Amino acid sequence: MKRDPHGYETELRQLHRHFESSVFLFRQQAALSSSSSGGGGGGETAKELGDLALFLTHVAPFYPNDLADLPQIGGLLDTNARALPSGLRVHLMQTLILLGNRKVSSCSIH
Repeated sequence: MKRDPHGYETELRQLHRHFESSVFLFRQQAALSSSSSGGGGGGETAKELGDLALFLTHVAPFYPNDLADLPQIGGLLDTNARALPSGLRVHLMQTLILLGNRKVSSCSIH
C-alpha cells in the first residue's frame, strides 16, 4: 500500500469501512456490557479494532483524503477510556502518537 497507494485505494476503502464498523460494533458491545454486567466491550472486537487502527495509521500519510476522519480515535478514548481493555487503550494511544508525529492530525487528548 505504501509503494503503490493508487493501486490499493479499493482495499483501503474496504479496510476503512471495516474499521468504522468495528468502532460501531465495539461501542454497541461496550454499551450492552456496561448496562448488564459492568464490563467492557468484546475482547475479539477490541483486538481487531486495535489492529485496524494501527494499520490504518501507518498508511494514513499515503491516503490523507480517505483517512481524514481517522482522528475519531481520540473521541473513542475521550468517551470510553476507562471502559476500554488495556491492550486496546495502548493501541489507540499508539495511533494518536503516530498521527501526531506524522502531523496527519491535530487531535488532542484532554
